[in-house]
Parts: sequence; structure tokens; C-alpha cells
Amino acid sequence: MPGGWTNCHNLFILPVALSQAEPTQRVQRRVIATKLIEKLCSALPSLDVRKELAPCAQMLAQDPNANVRGSIAQRLGVIAQSLHNASDCGTLLLPCLIELCNDDDIGVREAILNTVAVCLPHFSKGILYLFLRKVIDLLIEHAIIDLLIELGILLIY
Repeated sequence: MPGGWTNCHNLFILPVALSQAEPTQRVQRRVIATKLIEKLCSALPSLDVRKELAPCAQMLAQDPNANVRGSIAQRLGVIAQSLHNASDCGTLLLPCLIELCNDDDIGVREAILNTVAVCLPHFSKGILYLFLRKVIDLLIEHAIIDLLIELGILLIY
């Protein structure tokens, strides 16, 4: 009875996952919320993933804690697969991917690079082009800054 399971997830598990993702929760609970989101993606219809889970993932991708950002970075591929729509993947997940690719924490950047490979097939060609262009621009920007620092032209305090 799949419909019954979906109703159970909507009534009981989804509210728990969403409440644990709140910024006021402890870091460990927000990390657990990322794992619950991943599990719920396989159990809920794509409409619920789009309306409930993707916005929650967007919030977690902006979390002040690197462990939370790294954890949601690992799970964005499952969300992309569950959306079943290239347009939704682009509008809901592309900003997260770009932001996490540019994260200050090396662990978050490493986690998102593994996820990018899973997400790419779920993007339209146009979204894929925008994503790759933005990532290449970020890489060039970082390389120029590193070079200026190395040459002593740019000082960071």
C-alpha cells in the first residue's frame, strides 16, 4: 500500500525532518535532518520533494556550520533524482551547487564535487551550460587571486 506509506511519511516523518533542519537546532540535529531528507526523497512523490524538501535543502546549504553544508552537499544528487524534472533541478538545486562549489571549507567543496557528477544528468543543456560557466568563472577568479597573493600584489590580513 504505497499511498499509505506516503501519507505516513507526510504526517509523521516529514514534519520531524523539517523541524530538525531549523537553524535554531543543534548542529547534530541539522546533520540528521539532511539524512532524513535523503531517505524521504525516495519515499515521497516529486511534488512533495519540490515543495517541502528542496527548499529545506536550500536552507541547509546556507547553514553557518560546514558539517551541515557538507552533509547536504552529499545528498543533493538524491534530491535531483527525486525531482524528475530538469527545470526544477535547475531552479531549486543549481544555486546550491554553485554556492557550495565556492564554499570556504575544503570538505564542503570536496563533497559537492562528488555530487555534481550525480546531478549533471538531471539538468537541461541550458542549465548545464550556466552551471559549468559559473564554476569555470569561480575557478579562474580563485586562480587569479592566488596568483596575486603569491606575487605580493594582493595582501590579505
